[in-house]
Amino acid sequence: ISQDLWLIQANQGQIEQVLQNLFVNAQQAMNQSGIIKVRADNIIIHPQSQIDLLAGMYVKLTVEDSGPGID
Repeated sequence: ISQDLWLIQANQGQIEQVLQNLFVNAQQAMNQSGIIKVRADNIIIHPQSQIDLLAGMYVKLTVEDSGPGID
């Protein structure tokens, strides 16, 4: 995870719960082996963007696993 991420305003408990659920689901999908990748990136949402968020600066968190199932 990059050292130059922007500060965010978020509920720590909610973020922890979401990540915990994602990690448990990924672990179950991978059985006994696999890789869980976590990535965080600074992104800017522009007013004309097709993304359903207010324009502004965000940190995007991506979680990926090597298990079968949902892409």
